[in-house]
Amino acid sequence: MRGARKCRKRVFLELYAGAGVVTNNSRRRGYGAMSFEINNGCEYDLLHPCVHKLILGWIRSGVICGVFPGTQCSSWSIARHGPVGSAWGPLRSRSHILGLPNLNDKDQRKGDLGNNQMRNTAAIIDCCVALGVPCMLENPHNSRLWLAPPIARLSTKACCQKFVLDQCQFGARWRKRTAILAWHCGHDHLLIPVIPDLLWEERSL
Repeated sequence: MRGARKCRKRVFLELYAGAGVVTNNSRRRGYGAMSFEINNGCEYDLLHPCVHKLILGWIRSGVICGVFPGTQCSSWSIARHGPVGSAWGPLRSRSHILGLPNLNDKDQRKGDLGNNQMRNTAAIIDCCVALGVPCMLENPHNSRLWLAPPIARLSTKACCQKFVLDQCQFGARWRKRTAILAWHCGHDHLLIPVIPDLLWEERSL
């Protein structure tokens, strides 16, 4: 908050932040911003009940001006299309969106982690929607995350907008179509200008 020039009593949150590019973009635009990424320490583990309750408490208390959960897409990707049980075997299908039956232990753990992150994300978005706090969620356009029932339900909210972008629009050599769902976000809101920088981070990985 000390370095903020705008919304000086509130903070922007980036969750599952990776390199924190959205946090850095928000700070450059004058907002106080904070990122949560488990690689920064166990106190940033969003799946820990205490951390999850802390985030929800901050949102409910009115100190959060916007939230960007960059929920991992790995277990939801349709790029996993090898034989079941192989390194690139599918973990889910349209008819078994929360996980295929009879997965091996390793794949089951991956699927469970993805489900827990999805439910955690949906609970945070639910809280934002109820309180009118701007929030955005990004994943590949064809990610199965969009079919998960809690996320699909949130996508039908009247305050939800959908953005579909191709990364080649921002100078990438590939298309990689990306979808972003936004709740309570007008085109002039601080979250909208982060989209080009978000896609820049994705094509740099």
